[in-house]
Amino acid sequence: MSELTTSSPSATAADWAFDQLFRGILEGEISESARLTEAALSEKIGVSRTPLRDALQRLELAGIVSRQRNRTIKINPPSLEEMERLSMLREVLEGLLVRRVAIRLARGEIDIAHLEEIVEQMAAVARNRKITLQLRLGREFHKEMARLSGDPMASRMLEQVMLSFERYRHLVDNLERRASEIANEHETIVDAIRSATPEEAEALMRQHLTNARAIYAERLSSQDFLNTNRQQAKD
Repeated sequence: MSELTTSSPSATAADWAFDQLFRGILEGEISESARLTEAALSEKIGVSRTPLRDALQRLELAGIVSRQRNRTIKINPPSLEEMERLSMLREVLEGLLVRRVAIRLARGEIDIAHLEEIVEQMAAVARNRKITLQLRLGREFHKEMARLSGDPMASRMLEQVMLSFERYRHLVDNLERRASEIANEHETIVDAIRSATPEEAEALMRQHLTNARAIYAERLSSQDFLNTNRQQAKD
C-alpha cells in the first residue's frame, strides 16, 4: 500500500477521492481491463462528480489515467519506456537533493539523526528479509532527504515524479534478496553525507537508483508481465 495516498484529517473531498482511486489502481481493485466511467467510479467510491473530476485530473496529469473519446476513462498500463523516463528524472532530482544535504551538514545547518535512525531500521529489517517494510522505510528515507535539503522547489518536483512512479516501486515486492542491498546502499549514502563529500553522495544516490531501475526493467520485460498486459488488452 502506498504512503503517498494517505489523506490527512483536513483532506477535501477531492483529496479523499484521489486517495481512493489511486489506492484502487495500485492494489488492482480498479482494473485496467474494466470499462470505467465517471458514473461508475462515483458510485464505487461514494463521491459526487465534482471531487471525482478533480481527482481524475490529478491522475491524468500524473500519466496514470487518460480520458477516451467515448467518455470512458482508461488506466494507462505500466511500461518500460515510462519507467525509464521517470526513473531518470528521479535520479537527477535525488542526486541534487543528496548533494544539498551533504553541503548543509558540512556547514552545520542540519542534523541527520533521523536519517541515521531510518538506516539502522533498514539494516534490522534486512536481516529478516522483509522487502515490503524495507520499501516503506526507503520511502521515509527519501522523504527525509528532501526535507533536509532545504530545497522546496526540487522537493515538489520530486514528489510529482514519485506520484507517477509509485506503480513501479512495487515491482520488487517479492524480491527478498534486494532487502539487504537496499539497506547497504542507503548506508553508504549516509556515510558519504557524514564525510562531507557531496560529489560522492550524489554518485552513490545515482547508482542506487540505477540499480533499482535495472530490476524494474527486468520485471517489466519478463514474460509473465508481458502476458498479463496482452491479456488485459484483449479483455
